[in-house]
Amino acid sequence: MRRVPLACLLVLLAGEEPVGSLVKRLHDDSEDKKSWMALAHHEEPGEALRAVRELLRRDPGSPTGWHALWQLADRVGDFPLGTEASQRALDLLAKAGLLESVDRTEDALRQDYFTRGLVHAERQALLRRRAIRLRLGLETKKIDERIERIDIEVRRRAHPNPAGLQAEAEAARARGDWRAEHGFLVDLAYHDWATAAFREGYEAFRRVLEIHEPHRREQKANDQNGAARLALELALTCTGSERDELLEEALAHAETALEEHEVNSVGGPADRVRDHCVLAHIRAALGGEDEALAHYEQELALVLELRKFIAIEGDQALRIFHSVQDHIFEDFAIFLARGGKERPPDVQRALGVSEVGRVGGLKELYRLRGLPSPSWTEQELPLSEIQRRAGSAKAAVLVFWAGSREAALACITEREIRVFPLAPPEVLDRAAESFARVAFDLAAKDAAIEREGRRAFDLFLAPAQAAFDGARRLVIVGAGRWGRLPFAALVSEGKGPLRERYLAARFEIAFAPTLGALTAERPVAAKGLPGAFGFDGTGSFAPELRAHFGLQSLPALRRAEAESRAVAAKLGGRALLGNEATEEAFRRVAAEASLLHFAGHALIDDEDGTRSALLLSPSSERSPSSERPSSQDGDGFLTLGEILELRIAARLVILSACRTARGESYAGEGVGGVARCLLAAGAQSLLLSLALVDDAKAPIFVGHVAEALAAGSHPAVALVSAQRRMLGTSGNAHPAFWASFVLHGQEDLLR
Repeated sequence: MRRVPLACLLVLLAGEEPVGSLVKRLHDDSEDKKSWMALAHHEEPGEALRAVRELLRRDPGSPTGWHALWQLADRVGDFPLGTEASQRALDLLAKAGLLESVDRTEDALRQDYFTRGLVHAERQALLRRRAIRLRLGLETKKIDERIERIDIEVRRRAHPNPAGLQAEAEAARARGDWRAEHGFLVDLAYHDWATAAFREGYEAFRRVLEIHEPHRREQKANDQNGAARLALELALTCTGSERDELLEEALAHAETALEEHEVNSVGGPADRVRDHCVLAHIRAALGGEDEALAHYEQELALVLELRKFIAIEGDQALRIFHSVQDHIFEDFAIFLARGGKERPPDVQRALGVSEVGRVGGLKELYRLRGLPSPSWTEQELPLSEIQRRAGSAKAAVLVFWAGSREAALACITEREIRVFPLAPPEVLDRAAESFARVAFDLAAKDAAIEREGRRAFDLFLAPAQAAFDGARRLVIVGAGRWGRLPFAALVSEGKGPLRERYLAARFEIAFAPTLGALTAERPVAAKGLPGAFGFDGTGSFAPELRAHFGLQSLPALRRAEAESRAVAAKLGGRALLGNEATEEAFRRVAAEASLLHFAGHALIDDEDGTRSALLLSPSSERSPSSERPSSQDGDGFLTLGEILELRIAARLVILSACRTARGESYAGEGVGGVARCLLAAGAQSLLLSLALVDDAKAPIFVGHVAEALAAGSHPAVALVSAQRRMLGTSGNAHPAFWASFVLHGQEDLLR
């Protein structure tokens, strides 16, 4: 019988004991290694992280505890906290003579992650093991080589060479290496899928299925699912008998996969999700709407069950990624809203299904940091109340759905709820990206801006224009897929001057993370003085953090402090500038200020929001690690995890920094990153940027916003007032100076 290393066994069993029970045992015995490691690999990493930090605050002398914190910080992507925890862990482990033992533990974990194909988790374990071996004075050549191979493999998968994959597959077949041939062919098939070369991709999967060597049954079932997907995609590009034959082939592949996964208990729930996903589309294409509906229902039920168990593995720390990639919620919503021959459209349920996806994403964000979700995330979707409030605010709520092949727009007004089909998602993607490039390019001429802006308007909004034309304010939900699209600069038809046909010239525009958030009762906003933070980005940052976040390439922001000083003066608040603009000051002011303003650098990682941060001044008197096990010790990097733990009471947070509205975009789930974390931390509304912020023009724009707010304007009114003032000045009228600023909010948007 194969022996299972203790560390690997703990990974498998970690979720069987609640965090509270493990904490109680550690209170009794602070060196209970099994309990520390169970926390390190718990299925609720956020809750475990908070528990470990609290345990170490009380007793900072546990080397195993700091090792657990190091692993947890890696799992949730908190680099500053991981850096601190690693240094403290290495010191204490060396002092206790435990480095060799921990090296073996990390190696066992690494092997387990390798076996299960968890590349990111394996790389993190290798990095921890490398640091341990360097402290021991041992060589790390093999570890370095493995890390390099992982990085090369990741790059190869991200940017594959199809001709090279084909050649490598042929060479593997010639030498009888069926395992390598299989891997290269699967990579080739998925590359063909990504580039819409569906015929070549299906042919590659046919060759995969001809390999008769003893694969695991799980792999064979997954290959059948892949073949079904490529056959379906190819069928949808064909007509007549070829289309029908390919759909039947796709159905046979998918049913074989589902039988293996479901009936014979091969694989897990995630595999069954993919099977039901492709079967729903195949059945719908064949006209079997009842069968398609049944598969959608089962698919959704499995995803909701899977979402109860996030972050067990380390590679999927934030969400069940396949549920996003397969557009589960959006596809189902469009299917329901469209109706069928014998099935009337069910728009209300369609909105509810897409809302489940958005709310689920927010709940996972809370859980990742061990925080309770707000009560409104459990409520039924209050559509009638949304309609009533929309009428009072003279608003229209626009909900975008972007499925795997179709897109649609739902328009909610006081009078009605209507759904409008849009162009295919890939067409919308190209139009959004093309317009964003022009709108944020200072060299772009009015003719190019008008051409691309009109095209984007026609694709995104024109189909529903008659439904929302009487509104004063547009509240947009579900547009995260097009996170760079400056809606304010879309150009409507007409013969008037360009500045009068921008969307911002006709409507107030705002974004909401979910529909439910528009009616959620929020705490009363704080009454404290507004706080304005200005920091130019220069300071004594820790070298490893400076390198990790790329500070060496950032210019000093000469006008940041002047902007914050002016905002504070106009709003009657307090300015904290330069060395005063620390993390600790930001936390303190955030809890009591009626408005928060920040002018400085935002470090935004489009691929991984957990590596994003706001750059503040490093504290001159940082708390020693032994007293405070957290990256909240004044390193100057206010990470997303730390933002989540803030208690913000402000009605509005203004971030005058580059790309703060950006982050990883999830289909139907809004934009990840700074915006969602600030809203989760309690902010009622946010003024953020989609693109680079001009250091000279931003103070002018934000000054206009501050003046309107000082006069008592609603944030949406203040934003559009500033946009129109910029449009009225020839030197400031280019969209790059005003269209990148966007308002994200919650219940305040329908007031």
